[in-house]
Amino acid sequence: MCIFAPMERHILVVLMMLMCGSLLASPMDSLPEKPRKFLRRDLSGIPRYYYFGRDYGSEALYNPATLILNAGYDILQLSNNDNRMFNYPYGTSIKNTFYNLGRPDKSIGDIGVWKWVRTEVFPFTWNREGAQWLPNYLLHGLGGGMTFVAMSEWYDHHKVPYPRLMGAITYITGQMMNEIMETQGWTGTNADAIADVYIFNIAGIILFTVPKVNHFFSNTLHMADWSYQPTITVPYGSLQNNGQYFSLKYAMPFHKPLRLFLRMGMSNMGG
Repeated sequence: MCIFAPMERHILVVLMMLMCGSLLASPMDSLPEKPRKFLRRDLSGIPRYYYFGRDYGSEALYNPATLILNAGYDILQLSNNDNRMFNYPYGTSIKNTFYNLGRPDKSIGDIGVWKWVRTEVFPFTWNREGAQWLPNYLLHGLGGGMTFVAMSEWYDHHKVPYPRLMGAITYITGQMMNEIMETQGWTGTNADAIADVYIFNIAGIILFTVPKVNHFFSNTLHMADWSYQPTITVPYGSLQNNGQYFSLKYAMPFHKPLRLFLRMGMSNMGG
């Protein structure tokens, strides 16, 4: 049985405190004062940042179903995966995912605290096999926070009560589906989901409750959801053309029409 040594426990507690402290370093007056303000019945009087109800472009196809298909089943876009949705070993994958999430001390202890920290939490490892922190920051942190706000705005636009609560539920559902699909029927230790769910997914939601953060990513970086258009074929239930991606565009100060571009997702592209 693998458990944390006393020193490792102290290291983990300190790292968690530093992470939480850095996430909450934003001006506290910008954060919701009370849960009832965060879970308000509608978002009237709050600026829109990412979803405006347009009936054209990628926004026209943005909804809870496409979000879950793109984010939750993101890994199926890889060519070596079977994209037949109903052939997936859901039972084993769900059981293993929640087992690891339910015992984070054992899961992290099995692979080693320091290895988990330098590959999943902080940018201390830069090789292809160890830089798991990169998608954590870009997709689960920044992309996740933007998705939470955009989905909340979608619910508010369609007059669904408590849009932030519904946005959070939909976002978390997609992320949990993502972790389950990445398990791929495997049984054993998986500490990757711990960093995704307990640190970066939560961090993204907290960070993007700050209006100044949303204003920066929406108006300065023009962040947008650039996901694919998922299609389910019949009769085999094959999921095609799915994948979650985000785009960032920054206007060059010396020539506004010229912009730096970054696409984030399963693969990254810039220019």
